Amino acid sequence: MEVLKSGFLFLFINLIAGFPFPEECGITYIEPSNIENATRHEDGKIVGGFEAVPGSWPWQAYLKYRGDFSCGGTLIHPEWVLSAGHCFHGAAQPFEWTIVLGEFDDTEVDGWEQTLEVSDIFVHPDYNNHDIDYDFTLIKLAKPVELNDHVAPACFPSEKDDLASTFPPGQVCIISGWGSINPEGNIWGPTLKQEYAQLWTNQECGEAYQPEWVTDRMVCAGFHLTGTEDPERCASLGFGDSGGPLVCRHPDTGRWTHVGATSWADFCYPDSYTPGVFASTINMRDWIVETLETNMKSF
Repeated sequence: MEVLKSGFLFLFINLIAGFPFPEECGITYIEPSNIENATRHEDGKIVGGFEAVPGSWPWQAYLKYRGDFSCGGTLIHPEWVLSAGHCFHGAAQPFEWTIVLGEFDDTEVDGWEQTLEVSDIFVHPDYNNHDIDYDFTLIKLAKPVELNDHVAPACFPSEKDDLASTFPPGQVCIISGWGSINPEGNIWGPTLKQEYAQLWTNQECGEAYQPEWVTDRMVCAGFHLTGTEDPERCASLGFGDSGGPLVCRHPDTGRWTHVGATSWADFCYPDSYTPGVFASTINMRDWIVETLETNMKSF
């Protein structure tokens, strides 16, 4: 009888605790640069963003499909990476993917990279490849990463966080990735880039595109610049940035918290805005947490 009681107590505690997100998260152990004012810098502007300081965004994941770079992602737990659903549409076989953490310049080996195999891939069951809606994928690593100054998780939003008061429209956040670095989207640089992105309301974002294109499962961020005003900065995102992180500082902790995964955008228009659109971590939090809890290792 005591064994049964202990067993029930153990189960009860785990149900209350939920998924064990790392308490130490969202910390840039290596100080990033260009985060006070990313629009101007004495070293000169890099089209589509600024070159990051190596190791300064330690949750940034580099996803390789059949050996080649495909998408970005975000480490949210030593065994889990969060990315976009469209990156895995028709390509969800774990053995075809490898995940690199600690990457910076993909033409060089710096020594702090960790390359891991994938054990499971969970694309959101409602992912819609026509509308690019419910655009999330959870990737379970075959083994935990080794956490250090160059590899560490971003914070995951709590159930109390929202896009009205915690991360309100107008807040300036950071996006990062290895995507294209020119307005035409056909030139890539080998190093990780970062850029500012200001959060928008979904209504404002829908007015920039089409209202029916922007759903509650999305959050928008970018510049209020047209193609005429700045042809290099009116669109924050480039080809190849898909799945990468949109992180914002949490007002209570100051920690970098995952707010969205890069989903879709458009090229610059001469007289209108083209913000980036991200899968909303907060508005799809329930599915993410449920999937993580269901696939926890049992000890």
